[in-house]
Amino acid sequence: MVEPKSANVQRRVRKSNSTSSDAGPPMGQSRRSILQMISSSTQVTAHPLDTLQPNQPHYPRDSLLLSTPDVHLRYFMGHDSRGMAVIINNETFEPALGMSQRTGTQVDAANLQDSFRLLGFETSNIHRYDDLTVRNMRKAMEYYAAEINYNAMDCFICAILSHGNDGVIYGRDGKTSLDELLLPFKKYIHPSLIGKPKVFLIQACRGDKLENGVLFPGSVESDDSSAQRIPAEADFLYAYSTVPGYYSWRNASRGSWFVEAFTRKLRDMKFPSGSNRDDEREVDFQRLLTRVSYDVAYNFESCANRTDLNAKKQVPSVVSMLTKDLYF
Repeated sequence: MVEPKSANVQRRVRKSNSTSSDAGPPMGQSRRSILQMISSSTQVTAHPLDTLQPNQPHYPRDSLLLSTPDVHLRYFMGHDSRGMAVIINNETFEPALGMSQRTGTQVDAANLQDSFRLLGFETSNIHRYDDLTVRNMRKAMEYYAAEINYNAMDCFICAILSHGNDGVIYGRDGKTSLDELLLPFKKYIHPSLIGKPKVFLIQACRGDKLENGVLFPGSVESDDSSAQRIPAEADFLYAYSTVPGYYSWRNASRGSWFVEAFTRKLRDMKFPSGSNRDDEREVDFQRLLTRVSYDVAYNFESCANRTDLNAKKQVPSVVSMLTKDLYF
């Protein structure tokens, strides 16, 4: 679906112009080899998850209780490297798709690069791709899921900025389902990434509905028996910019509401004393996302000349299958 063109956006305490939504009807990168992989037609070697998990003896479904020590309730984030951070930033699309340019997304991409550095990712491990085709988006996911050795790394994080619809994400030349795009992380995952956090930030529309918001009551409108198996879906976290079925708003000069709030709240929690780097704090990632949801829900509202786009709201949606606490 095509995004609205004439809307402005206003925060409760700031004003800005030219807002649009991420609705749907030069690539920067630090490793030449990865660029060559994505642009080539060579298929990525797969590592089926089935071959990575040993068979366990049969137990009655109601009798298997596994206990783990408390130390396992928090992800270990003390490896030599924080891990890999990927940004897929799609701004322009083939004319045949009828998609508008996603103005403001370059601001989001730059803010996320800074945010990932704050989370401890080395600059050389933050890889950004602009205007990828669907095929190259899939190849990138296959590469990062199956070909990287994560033994010395803490985690994997990926931000996808594009047009979308519910369950669908757009590449420069077409669309794919989000499930299909992320399938390699469940089916062909590298053994060294199993049990480590895999975080996806998705800035895209998930439908064409507009959130009007509600008023508070009384408010005024202004084989090894010791081997352990885990579910393939475990240790994932998906942070969507909006809930299923709804628009996701974006400002032409300041970027999307979601990424702006994420960047600001991360800095607030990392450096509560402001710019004093000596007072750097550990960040509870799920608490951070709750703060982001509050900021977007309470402090952002559209301000448009068109009445059907005016005074609209948005709230992010966080879906977590993390099995431990995640701190950066």
